[in-house]
Amino acid sequence: MKPTITPSAALTAALDELRALQGSPADLAARTGELVARYDREWQLAHNRGEAVEQPVADFLTAVIIHVDSLAATGQLPEAATTMLFGLLSADIARADTRRFDGLYLRGLHMLAMLVISMADACPQAGCAAHLDVCARYALALFAACYGRYISEGGAPLADGIDELYRQVAGADIEASLPPLHSEPPAPLEKPGEILVDILTRLRACGLATV
Repeated sequence: MKPTITPSAALTAALDELRALQGSPADLAARTGELVARYDREWQLAHNRGEAVEQPVADFLTAVIIHVDSLAATGQLPEAATTMLFGLLSADIARADTRRFDGLYLRGLHMLAMLVISMADACPQAGCAAHLDVCARYALALFAACYGRYISEGGAPLADGIDELYRQVAGADIEASLPPLHSEPPAPLEKPGEILVDILTRLRACGLATV
């Protein structure tokens, strides 16, 4: 088995500094946003130089998850969902081996699914609600497929409701209810990027993507 990729010493130190600061949720969101921008640049530079991308992508995704959590805490669900999508899409674009991230990628997928579900529950418009329902099912199917592979490869069950959600989704056979992508059944494990792009497109159609 390949060595697990964990957050770098530099990112860990930066996160320790953030935890030591006393500030409002909005202050935290601003500071974590700065980390996202910094590590977004680092993985792109490594990718453009043809270097191994797993460490910079893992750092970027870690920063994204923490930033998304701070955005959600301030009620900025569209911004949080959009940021999480771009974090996950970046890992796909970089072709990073996300199975080496020790559950980090799965936490990002879980977070995306929960955000989209929350947005769908709060949406009063029928047209957008239908789009968000599809987004939620796509996100759940992608999460369940990746988590199922993780467990089958010997991964330890993850806490914070993640393993519980997987068991609920796995028992519902959600993939059977998914609409096709490009006239073909979605392929969560083979083409996760297609699903993420479709979710982003639907959020944009509802005016809920922030880019």
